[in-house]
Amino acid sequence: MAKRTKEQGVLALAEAEPIQDLIKVERNLNSLGFFIPAKKGKPSHEERSRVRTIHYPPREVQGRIMRQSATIIPSPEHGLPTTADRDKYMALMKIVTDAKAKSGDIQNPVAFTTYDLLRHLGHNTGGKNYEEVNQFLERMTATTIKSENAIYFHKSKVYQRDIFHVFDRVVLVGQDMPDGGKAQRNHVFLSQWQLENINANYLLRMDFNAYVSLRKDISKALFGHLHVWFYASRCRPVERRYSELCQLLDIRRWSHVSKIRQILAPSFEELREIGYLRDWDVVRSSDGADYKLVMTAGDRIVGVLRPRLNGGVTPGNEWIGAEMSSTVTELVKRGIRDGDARRLLLDVPKEQHVEDQMEWFDELLRRMRSSIASIGKSNPYSF
Repeated sequence: MAKRTKEQGVLALAEAEPIQDLIKVERNLNSLGFFIPAKKGKPSHEERSRVRTIHYPPREVQGRIMRQSATIIPSPEHGLPTTADRDKYMALMKIVTDAKAKSGDIQNPVAFTTYDLLRHLGHNTGGKNYEEVNQFLERMTATTIKSENAIYFHKSKVYQRDIFHVFDRVVLVGQDMPDGGKAQRNHVFLSQWQLENINANYLLRMDFNAYVSLRKDISKALFGHLHVWFYASRCRPVERRYSELCQLLDIRRWSHVSKIRQILAPSFEELREIGYLRDWDVVRSSDGADYKLVMTAGDRIVGVLRPRLNGGVTPGNEWIGAEMSSTVTELVKRGIRDGDARRLLLDVPKEQHVEDQMEWFDELLRRMRSSIASIGKSNPYSF
């Protein structure tokens, strides 16, 4: 484990090359936008009973366009799961990862002590933290997910329309076990879809050390999504519409770019400090109707993803990609700035052959110059 030190109130990793503590997290819950930022103060009744629906971009499945959404329905007593619950869920996934490495498939129930879960997060074991763990387990069991093609079953290769829970049942320390005895540890019965996907290895590799070093809600919310996005792009730059990001993260949408940067900058800079982002920017979308976030991968997340990319990235060029790099070079030769060229290429569909278009443009330009030269020779006073 890398030694951790407190610096300026932020938990920092002390080594120049941080040691990875890789865990594996089930993909669906990471991608749904299940957790919301924590609110200051005690939530009101309206906040505790708020039902949240998230609409995702349409997906093509077997030649058909599939619309996806998830509705998160809380128990009025507990409210929606927050960043603090995300922290504890990540610690639970570390326990699950360690158990799976030892025994193979995971079986219900997953047993653990509150002390171990808090220790993984670096939290003290005071009575308040123990009670918060109990609340986390109860909230995760009580929260309902209504899936409209949003939950994917890896084994059967289908997106489900159904109603689910994350935990089907929880037995806390001291409560009665099914066999009649008293529970000496917490026992979590994972939902069938989650158990099936974990055992089918429908998982995301994440650096737990990197996660626990984060302190901001938006940073933690983005952390898992960055793994999905950069894996899909093979560590090339990714972009996300600002409006879609706000819905996914459950944050307020602002209309002015200066305010957007002001709100997002602390979290994006924190991700850059831990090596998960190399650079980021907010720019106007190509249709002018929205803004978009443009992000390039940092060395640390590339180190996590590289083993799964089968050599698809090259050292020193992870966030560019050889094909994109050569196209950028050609556009720069034609007078387009490097940064503008990269952003322009992110808006180009994959089936659009930019190199062919550049060649055609060069040919048109050559013909225009030849025509102008011919006119000038035949009539030197024509201009």
